[in-house]
Formats: sequence, structure tokens, C-alpha cells
Amino acid sequence: MPRTPPTGADAELIALLAERGVKVSAYQLERWRAQGLLPRNPYRSLGRGRGRAAHLTPEIIATAELLGRTSRQGRKNADLTELVKGMSAQNPAVVRAACITGLTDLAHQTGAGPEDDAQDRLDAAAQLAGTQRHFGGMHNELRALVAEHGLDVDDIPELPPTERPALLELALRLFSSGRDEVGLDEIADALGAAWNWPQDTVEEMQRSLARSEIEALNRGEDPWDDLPPVHNAHSLIAAVQDCADTELLHTAVTVTTTSSYQMMATLGSLAGLAQPTLPLAVSPEATKTMLRHPIWLTWGQSNSQAGAFSNASQAFAIAVGLRTPGFIDRLADYRDFLRGLLRLDELAIRLQPNAASTPPPTPGM
Repeated sequence: MPRTPPTGADAELIALLAERGVKVSAYQLERWRAQGLLPRNPYRSLGRGRGRAAHLTPEIIATAELLGRTSRQGRKNADLTELVKGMSAQNPAVVRAACITGLTDLAHQTGAGPEDDAQDRLDAAAQLAGTQRHFGGMHNELRALVAEHGLDVDDIPELPPTERPALLELALRLFSSGRDEVGLDEIADALGAAWNWPQDTVEEMQRSLARSEIEALNRGEDPWDDLPPVHNAHSLIAAVQDCADTELLHTAVTVTTTSSYQMMATLGSLAGLAQPTLPLAVSPEATKTMLRHPIWLTWGQSNSQAGAFSNASQAFAIAVGLRTPGFIDRLADYRDFLRGLLRLDELAIRLQPNAASTPPPTPGM
């Protein structure tokens, strides 16, 4: 039996997502709503006895795009489904279980399982790092496109190209084994390999780290204390298990909504630089502002790739947020910045049915 073609707000949503390269069907929209993943379109009065009509909101568009990009035809993304469902229902137990599942899956992928040894972790880190897009690629591409539009990009840093994913491999090893199997000298090796430093620069950094390590040990301190915190599998799972319900929900919602807005802003920047009339296109000037933002440089560009919407990636980002004091507040500010960049509040007004054609009230009535 043929399905009824979508109409109204759903048809508008399907068309809008299609323009952004995300193909969804009316059946998928209804299935996500039945699962509690996608809010139903709210209704608004058309006024003067003309009834009501459903309309879209920016949050519905962002959620549908997130679901569309992480779903595969014929295969249910069960873990991400549970995470989104838990947040929609404000159920911390479901969110906690989904995050722990994602982190446990990532631990097994990186050789952090109880049956894995040091060589397993080395091999897994090298294999996973080799499959990832190099850090800085999207940033440098957008920077070049902004320059092609005649804007000055001298105040936007150009990130050094990475010849090999050495830094990611080191991060994966730290995640799987903590600090037990990684020496401080390997930090210099990874930086030198990633950015093609001269060998004498690498050796000087190794000597500096060695001196710092000896001095810290002589003081009875941990040499790693002066470095950024190491997020390994056990510490991240413990962070999710031990945090308060309200903190977990707030962190999860902040991370996932900001990730979704970041994907929309990245695609919107590409659209705005190529075809400014597309929906949610971001102007070159606004793109330049994003490329200068510190959270884009340290977090956003990594979370603008399709792989960032896996359950494991979202669980990792949520757990890191729980372990990094003050970061979630800064991320929430960045989310508001992205909303302004995408003009979502203006979009919400335009999506109101007959917003522009509603006649003004008659004086005296």
C-alpha cells in the first residue's frame, strides 16, 4: 500500500534537509517521533477563524538533521537512539547507560579490553588513527575559501598540516592505557612527526621534558601534573558513573546540541561560500568569525565531521566535559554563538505560518 506523501511542515522539513544533503522520509520522521527522538511539530493559530497549521522550529530541524546523519537505511543506530531518547525524556539513567556503552565500545576498539596487551593497544591506536581525517583540514579549507571571497584572513591562524596522525595515535594510546605505557618523551616524538619538526627541535623538547620529569620526581610530584589532564577509558567511565543526574543531563544536552549546531554551521559556511541563497547559509564574514573562535580551533572543527555523531564520539565528548571544569559553560556560550551565526531565531520567525501575511489588528479592537 503506497504511503501518503508528506505535506505541510514535514514536507518543508524533508526539502530543507535534502538541500543540506540529508535524505529522510516521512516514514522516518514518524518513526523517530514514535520512539520519542523527534518532537512533533507544534501548531500555531492562523488567526481570524482560519484554523491551525503545524510549523517547524530550529530545534526540530537540528534534531532531524542529527538523526538523519547518524541513521543508516536498514540498520538501527541503537546506542545513539538511546542517548537521544534519554535526553528527550530527561531520563538520566538512560543517558548514563548510553554513555557508558559508547565509552566501553571505544575502549574495546582501542585495545583497552581486559584481554588486550600493550601490543594490542599499539596496533589498535595506529589502525584507528590512520582512518581519521587529519586535524586542521576543514579549518584550512574554509580559511582558503574565505580568502577567495576577498576577505583578509591574516588574523585567522593557518594550522600546520599533519603528515601522519601521530598526535591522534598518542591520544588513543593514552585513552586505552592511561599514562602507564606512554612516556613523556613520546609527546615530543608525536609533535615532531605530526608537524615535520627538525630532529634537533624534537631532541631539545625531549631533553626539556626529561629535565621537568626529574625535577618533579625529586619534589615528590607527578611529572604529568603540569600537563593537560589525561582522559583514559577508566577515568571517563568513572566520570559518567559518579556525576549527579542534573550535571549529566546538562552536559549531555549541551554537547549534543552544540555538536549539531557545529555541523550545521560548518555545512552552512560551505554553502554560503558557494551558494549564499541556500537555507541556513552562513556568510563569509560570519564564517571568518567562527574560524577565529578558540572553541572552533580546539573542539568545533573536530566535531564538524560525520564521525563525531557516533554514540562513542558523543559519549567521549560528554565524559570529557564532565572532567573539564568550566568547559561546559564555555561550550554553552559557543552554542549561543553558533545559533546567532545560523540566525536560528530569525528562521523560527520565518517558519511561523503566514507570519508575514497576518494582517495587523484593527485599531480599537
